[in-house]
Amino acid sequence: MRALLGLLARRYAAWTLTWTLVVATLVVVTVPSYASTYPDQAARLAAVKLAQSNGVTTLLYGQLPGPGSPGQLFAWEVGTFVTLLVAVLGLLMAVRLTRAAEHEGTIELVRAAGLGRLAPLTATFVLLAVVSVLLGMASAAAVGLRAGQVAGIDWPGSLAFGSVVALTFLLIALISVVAAQLVPTPWSARVVSALVLAGCFAARAASDTQGLPWLNWITPLGLRATVAPFTSNRTLPLVIASCVAILLVVVAVALERSRELGASVVRLSTSRVRRSRVSSPLGLAWRLNRATTFWWVAGREVPCSPRWGRAWCRRLVRAGCPVAYWGPSWPEQTPSRRTSPTPARSWPPSWSHRPSSPRWRR
Repeated sequence: MRALLGLLARRYAAWTLTWTLVVATLVVVTVPSYASTYPDQAARLAAVKLAQSNGVTTLLYGQLPGPGSPGQLFAWEVGTFVTLLVAVLGLLMAVRLTRAAEHEGTIELVRAAGLGRLAPLTATFVLLAVVSVLLGMASAAAVGLRAGQVAGIDWPGSLAFGSVVALTFLLIALISVVAAQLVPTPWSARVVSALVLAGCFAARAASDTQGLPWLNWITPLGLRATVAPFTSNRTLPLVIASCVAILLVVVAVALERSRELGASVVRLSTSRVRRSRVSSPLGLAWRLNRATTFWWVAGREVPCSPRWGRAWCRRLVRAGCPVAYWGPSWPEQTPSRRTSPTPARSWPPSWSHRPSSPRWRR
């Protein structure tokens, strides 16, 4: 088990450190900007009033609490981006550690080495927990370094913000682990997890726009609103989220015990019901090359059509491009420059008909 954890740590060290540095850099860079953008209380109250009256802003970021200190503005706006970022990271990492590794045969090799049936899943849980702690500590430290320098930033609020980031990552990752047990392929696991994430965002948006605060208690993306860093710093939502994470671990273990290696709880059809009928070599050739033929014909004829292609060729000629003269129809002269009827030209054009631009002469 220790060897497996070391292998996973070495394999995903660059991935984990890169995302952690991205999150920490985003937090460190954006915190001081709110103090300079809203230097006095009047500017902050105006920003709060504008945000609370704008439905689109409320849909994207949620409700902005008063009085609108730089810490509250940071947790309201940047906190939304950070939680979405770590949620996507948790989704991708969880599927990569479970269904994708099983699909590639990595878990089969691990089991063949003598480890237990639940060893890969246990290692996955440990790695996800470590990454969530790293993200939470990096976020809390990046904000806490500005304590005393930016109004509204303090260490209790920073720890609450870091806990929100860590638990948001962990909950979405564990939901993706459960989804990976349900469906048979990595692609379908990512799709199901992405749909769940979209549903979580929709629930959070409905809670803020429709006046349904209880919806924030059932979605991981609503954890930021229920904890309210730099405002209330509630601990009850963090305890409930931790209990939900333990419940998801139990569900994932139960699903792992109930299925075979490579199998899934939900069986998806991998074959098409409708098949193309091919009865001759010509039909087979057409079936294999029809898409390529269509796009080649479209790419050749559409730019040279009488309605769209002439204007396109005229722009190229005015720019001094000699290739524009090699179309099927010659571009007409503009009425302002026409001094005599355009002489008849043969196809293909001779070298004398090429434009004498400095670029062409070189």
